[in-house]
Amino acid sequence: MTIREEVAVRLPGAVLVAVAAILLWHTFDPSYSSRLSTLKFGPVFFPRVILTVWLLLSLPLIFVVPRALRRSVLEHRKVWPGVFFVFALAIYLWLLPGLGYLLATFLFGAVVQLIAGDRKPLRFVFWSAVLTVMSWVCFELGLEIILPAGKWL
Repeated sequence: MTIREEVAVRLPGAVLVAVAAILLWHTFDPSYSSRLSTLKFGPVFFPRVILTVWLLLSLPLIFVVPRALRRSVLEHRKVWPGVFFVFALAIYLWLLPGLGYLLATFLFGAVVQLIAGDRKPLRFVFWSAVLTVMSWVCFELGLEIILPAGKWL
């Protein structure tokens, strides 16, 4: 593996880790620490969960994937779906406040299935809807976490 190929894999991972770390650190700002007395978790719980997942999924792009590529255990074409997934997660977080949880999560679920190689529209629409509704029920009703409603509601 050439230096150029290694940088092409490690650089997006490093950028994603840095952005996730900065945003995660930002959620600990005292202005976000207000807890509503009727809620089990504060309003920053969901962003912290998503940002932690984003951070943990970005780390292998820096440390694990280049080593596997060097040993020829992993082919380059198999790396890019993981990179696209983490970028899709970043775009999902960016769209979440404007579109709201329901629409953004539905679109994210569809994009993830496309990245994974599913080409049957009815199936990924169905599973995106199931993921969206079930996660909404879990967060809103079960855990009583306030999710972004979006600007269109």
